[in-house]
Amino acid sequence: MSKFYEFVLSRRHQSLSLLLSLITLFILQSCKSPTGPVESQPGRRDYTWTVDTLFSPVNVLSTIWGASPNDVWITGAGGTVKDRLFHFDGTKWTNYEVPPGCNGNVLYGFSGNNVWMGGDDGNIWHFDGKSWTLNFTYQPNGWQTVNIMDIWGTNAADIYAVGVVFYDHQMYQRGFILQYDGTEWKKVYEANFYSQFRKIRKENSKVYIDNLQFSYGINGAPDTIQVYEYNDNSLTKIYSNTLDKITYESFNIIGEAVYFVISQDVFRYINGNFVKQFSINEPNFGYQIYGRNPEDIFIRMRDGLAHYNGTEVQYLFKFSNNFTSIMSVPAIFEKEVFFAVWDPISNINMVLHGKLK
Repeated sequence: MSKFYEFVLSRRHQSLSLLLSLITLFILQSCKSPTGPVESQPGRRDYTWTVDTLFSPVNVLSTIWGASPNDVWITGAGGTVKDRLFHFDGTKWTNYEVPPGCNGNVLYGFSGNNVWMGGDDGNIWHFDGKSWTLNFTYQPNGWQTVNIMDIWGTNAADIYAVGVVFYDHQMYQRGFILQYDGTEWKKVYEANFYSQFRKIRKENSKVYIDNLQFSYGINGAPDTIQVYEYNDNSLTKIYSNTLDKITYESFNIIGEAVYFVISQDVFRYINGNFVKQFSINEPNFGYQIYGRNPEDIFIRMRDGLAHYNGTEVQYLFKFSNNFTSIMSVPAIFEKEVFFAVWDPISNINMVLHGKLK
């Protein structure tokens, strides 16, 4: 288990539900899976659901990505080389042994022979359809720990990675941005302020960065969540608030646009303003949304999975206890969906797999 993951778990002043949200965003990953048509149409809800249990007892399988329903990967930063990474071939999940040092906080790809994995020690691994190999390592001078926390891109020659460098244990940390141009990875930005870059998404020419600033409870100060717009090696802050004033913040791609969740409300960022789209007033809302289009959105709940069809929210699946959690951005296809799920009470890793009838 990485030092960074142990650090997140040690924050006792957060509630369990918030802690699971933090785990989701820190480890994860946020990777993009091929989706169905972008045009907006109410999503169907007639799924048949199965739950597959994966044995990785000292790991949280927290990030999932797939090229197709017959080619899906799931991994986590813990475990051993023999139970850290699993692959689904359309019929069954199989352990895939990785090289020593290969672990994953995030998975992201474009095809079955072009998949990226970001992990600890600043390592980015690549799968070419045959094997996983170390492609790039980011370790600036004076680093103590480096965590790749998200990888995302618009095409195979325009990929971003973000994360955090701990220079002095955990009290001196800087967010960073890496970019891949189809040939090599390069650092394009490192913050000069206290930061942890957790997620990156791009809509047209706009690149958005999600940042969390821990206060460590100094003088009772709350943690702060921020959103930045990245452009020409500089950041512009477009949102900032403390966790005593909002429940949480997150964003993901829905169709081709970035949708922001701030507490119970869902926004688009248009012409310099957050424009409210709708609200999710369910009491167990887990502050994450993912979808094919604005009328076909999956909603992470603290006790299961729900769906928004452009009109109303309805549960699709409920877990056996309220501590079980969807861990990251799912693999979404035209007629199938895959969610990484963790039950911390029983320490069980699962994949929730839905097929439209």
